[in-house]
Amino acid sequence: VSDIFQLGQLDFDMSNKFLISNIHSYIPLKLWITKPENSMEHRKRVNEVLCKIKIRQYIVDKVEKFKRKYYHDDMLGVHVRGTDKKTEQQILNCIPIGVYIRKAEQAIKKYNLKKIYIASDTNEAIGKFIQHFGREKIVAYNCHRMNKYESPVCLPLSSMAGPLLGEEALIEAMLLSECKHFISSDSNMSSYPIYSNLDMTYDFISPYGGSRE
Repeated sequence: VSDIFQLGQLDFDMSNKFLISNIHSYIPLKLWITKPENSMEHRKRVNEVLCKIKIRQYIVDKVEKFKRKYYHDDMLGVHVRGTDKKTEQQILNCIPIGVYIRKAEQAIKKYNLKKIYIASDTNEAIGKFIQHFGREKIVAYNCHRMNKYESPVCLPLSSMAGPLLGEEALIEAMLLSECKHFISSDSNMSSYPIYSNLDMTYDFISPYGGSRE
């Protein structure tokens, strides 16, 4: 459901729409290739659209309840996208979980962050973060996930597919948007928090090597 940008007719005529069927074919929404000097203006324009979208109150209440129970003022948000992401990016393997962990270590020191909210489509990624940082430093929402990071099947195509996955994705995206700093690779789920929270600093990890703040 973070794929709210994937709405509209299945065509590539940019003159008659802002939201279209496939974010990866709509260059202005691809935040990870926007020039750094244009990034904030771009985020503000998309944020204006997001502010017009009304989220159901029961979902907002779930997010607020979770925040009150588990969140700290200085949160690091991390979105680790596994499973079929490698086929979408046409690479042999997903970005190693260790790359996200090293980037998280750097961000914690740089921004003096206290806890990590991690969102992922796999239990393996969550487990690796807990193993490295300790359970007391990791916050994660209880939702459906695939077990293996390199699983060839993604959640929407698994036996767990259904409306609840959309609700969980939206809740996770909203929770990520409440963090002070954000680390992710290029995905629709990763775009929402950065567009939603204009005060958030962020760092994209490239599947082809390197990163960009």
